Amino acid sequence: MKHVQIAIICSIALGIIMCAGYKASQASMTHDESSTYLNLIEGSTLNLWSCHRNPVCWTTANNHLLNTLLMRWSVRIIGPMEFALRLPNLLMLVVYLLSMILFLKDTVRTSAEAVFGVTLLTCNPFVLDFFALARGYGMGLGLMTLSIYAMWRYIRQGRGGFCVLAFAAATASVFANLTYIAYVVALTCTVFLLIVLPMIRRPRKQIAGVVPLSMACCLILLFAYFYRPILILIGLGEFEYGAPSLWESWKGFTRDSLYGVMWIGERTFDVVSIGSTLILGLCVITAWTPSLHEDKKTETEFGRFLSVLFLALIAFFVFSHVFTGASYPTGRKTIILYSPAALLVYAVMRRGIPIARIWVQMIMAALGILLVVHFVRTYNCHSYREWWYDASTKEMIHYVATKSSPGDTISLGVEWIFHPSTGFYVQTLHLPVALAPYSKEISKDSPVEYYYAHPDQAKSLEPDFTLEKNFEGRLLMKRVGAVSGER
Repeated sequence: MKHVQIAIICSIALGIIMCAGYKASQASMTHDESSTYLNLIEGSTLNLWSCHRNPVCWTTANNHLLNTLLMRWSVRIIGPMEFALRLPNLLMLVVYLLSMILFLKDTVRTSAEAVFGVTLLTCNPFVLDFFALARGYGMGLGLMTLSIYAMWRYIRQGRGGFCVLAFAAATASVFANLTYIAYVVALTCTVFLLIVLPMIRRPRKQIAGVVPLSMACCLILLFAYFYRPILILIGLGEFEYGAPSLWESWKGFTRDSLYGVMWIGERTFDVVSIGSTLILGLCVITAWTPSLHEDKKTETEFGRFLSVLFLALIAFFVFSHVFTGASYPTGRKTIILYSPAALLVYAVMRRGIPIARIWVQMIMAALGILLVVHFVRTYNCHSYREWWYDASTKEMIHYVATKSSPGDTISLGVEWIFHPSTGFYVQTLHLPVALAPYSKEISKDSPVEYYYAHPDQAKSLEPDFTLEKNFEGRLLMKRVGAVSGER
C-alpha cells in the first residue's frame, strides 16, 4: 500500500480518536452511565466471579459486565470523572480502529478505496457515540470487529490461531454486552457452514481440530456463565424493549446514523433505508459471483463469509422474534449490524466490475466525501443521540450549586429520568446540593427550592414554581418566594 493511502487512513482514524476523546471528557454523564456507577461501582464489591450467580448484578440489563468491571478499575486509578469512566470504551475504539486499519492495509490499492473504506467504517456519528460513552455497546462492537478481522486473517492464511482469536473476541463481546450473543450464534453458524463442513470433506489435519474446538469452548463458556443471568433478566422483562419489525429496526438504525438530519426532505429516512437495503441485498448476491481475478480469491471467500454472517445475524433476530416473542433490536442495539454490513459493502465494491472499475473508484471516492461531510455536519461533543435529554444535566447542576450561600445547601428535585446523572455529580463533585429522593411522580408539594424537568412536567409545578432557566428545552424551576441557600 502506498504511503499516501496509509496517510489517508491513519489521519482520519486519528481524527476520529480525537473527536471521541474530547467528547468523552466534555459531555454530561447520561442516565445509564450514572446508574451503573451509583449502583454497581461506588462502594460495590461485586466481581466477575460473584456476579455469576448473584441476582444483585442482574436487577436490570444495565449491567454490561466487562464494561462495568473496566469502569471500576479505571475509576480506582484516575478517579470518578467522566473521562475515567469512559476510558475503557475509548481504548476499545483503538482496538476497533486498529482492526479496521490492518484490514484496509491488506486490501486497499487506491486512494479512492482508502477514502471509502475508512470513512464507511468510522464516519458514523451514531456509532461513534458509543465509543465515547461508558456503556458496553461500543466495547462489544470493537471486540466483534476484532473477531471479524481475525477471521479475515484465518481465511487468508489458514492459521488456526486466528480462529481462536476470533472466537475469544466474540466471547468477550458478550461479556461486554449481551446483545452480542447474536453475533456469537451468527459467527458459529457461518464458520460451521463455510469452514467446518468443507473440512469434513477435505480435512486439513494441522488445523482441523482448532476450529470446532474454538467454537465449542466459546459456546460452553457463555452458556455456563450467562444461562442463569439471562433467565433472571427474561423474568424481569428486560428483553421486551425493541422494534416491532425487522424493517422498523433497520429504518431506525438508518435514521440514527443520519443523526436525524433530513438531507433530501421529509422522505429522507425512507429513501436511505430502502436504498441501503437494496445495496446490501445486491452485495450479498454479488459476493457469490465468481471472481475473474485469481489474486482476489481470498477476498471473494471473505466477501462470502461476510454475506453469510450478515444473513445469519438477521436470521437470529427473526427466529428470536418468531419463536420467543423477542422484539427486534432498536436504537443502541442496532449497531451490532454496522461492522458486518459496512465491511460487506466495502469488500464487494472494491472487487468492482473489470470493465467499469474506474466508475467504481469514482463512486467510492464520492461516497467517502459525502460520509465525511455528513459526519462533520452532525457530530457534536456535548450530547448523545440516545441520551439527548441529559445534554445539559452537568451545566444545570453547576448552575444550581452557584446559588448556594457559604455553608448552606440548595434543595433540588428532578424528574426521574435526570435523577441518576444529577446524583452522580452531587456525589462525585461534593456539591452543596441536597438532591430529593428518586420518585416517578412530580409533586409541587415537595419541599425543594428548585425543580428540573421537561416542559410538560414543569407545567404541573405552576404557579408554585416559576421558570429560573431554560437548558436546551429542559426547564429549571424555582419555588416562588424561595431564598437561595435556605434549607
